[in-house]
Amino acid sequence: MNQDVYEVKNKLIREVRIIAYQFPSDINVKDSNIDIDITSMAGYVISIHFAN
Repeated sequence: MNQDVYEVKNKLIREVRIIAYQFPSDINVKDSNIDIDITSMAGYVISIHFAN
């Protein structure tokens, strides 16, 4: 990923989308949130979710 754009050319991956990408403004606060969807050429979707 570079500036929210998937740049790696992989013939098995169709699309990578960042749904949410939030880091806490204070290092002592646990409110980070990352959601990424990866779609394969076969149509399968891998969802990555991270909270706190």
